[in-house]
Amino acid sequence: MPNLMPLRFLALAFALAACGSVPDDRAADPAVNPTAETAAPTSASSANASETAGSEGAATPPASLRPPTTAGEAGARGDTAAAGAKNEPASPAAAGPETAAQEPTVLLQRTAGVYTGIRSMQAEFAMVTTNPLLHSTARSRGTLFQRRPDRILLRFTEPKGDMILGDGRYFWIYYPSVDAQQVTRTSAVNASGVVDLQAQFVGDPLERFDHTFNGHESVNSRDAAIFTLVPREDPGYRVLKVWIDTKDFLVRRFEVTDNSGIVRRLELTDLETNPAMPDDLFRFTPPPGAKIVERG
Repeated sequence: MPNLMPLRFLALAFALAACGSVPDDRAADPAVNPTAETAAPTSASSANASETAGSEGAATPPASLRPPTTAGEAGARGDTAAAGAKNEPASPAAAGPETAAQEPTVLLQRTAGVYTGIRSMQAEFAMVTTNPLLHSTARSRGTLFQRRPDRILLRFTEPKGDMILGDGRYFWIYYPSVDAQQVTRTSAVNASGVVDLQAQFVGDPLERFDHTFNGHESVNSRDAAIFTLVPREDPGYRVLKVWIDTKDFLVRRFEVTDNSGIVRRLELTDLETNPAMPDDLFRFTPPPGAKIVERG
């Protein structure tokens, strides 16, 4: 993460992986299971993540995706001319003479505006991790808590009791499903391969990514626009794919292909923005007698 919320994908990881990687294939992670066999990184396409956390279906795209119309959204975009606009619908022409061709770009910019105003987030997640090196697929689920600028907690219900926590100074990785007496600790400063989903959209994502619009899909009965984002500088992962809700401009599903070819797909449900989150939520005390393994 640190680019703020580390979904150490997670690597969570976003770490998410991403919440580097913090592989969800726990038994194959040498930091979690020292007896695990390691293999050299290899290339893999994001097509390896064909197994998803939920069903997908075609959806009809909205008639138009208009640019920001409020001062807050305009300011988040850096659009000073529109910063004083009232909350009135903008005409399709406001997006330019070729509105249809510009719609994907407008949607990314609106998403950036929305995420700029998010200070905390909570959601249920389902994650599918595909590891081409091990020819394996792992599934997990739980609750994600994030508070900007640098707090994150992935509390797993499957496998029950597993946890990834970022307290601003360290990332704590505790997988009692593998070893209840071992905790992995990584410095937030040295963390790599981290994906901060919010940070990817703060500012102008069009400057940081080469993007491809991949059409629309239904995610839990909500229309979502799909984008493949390839970073122009190396953030520790190769490709970020996002499914953006066309009504509230929140990312409902995302998929990260890290530098080793591991693909992690997270689907977010019951998503709540800006809930109150106490400091105690992001504190971790290793269990008595547990061995702390320093990593990175």
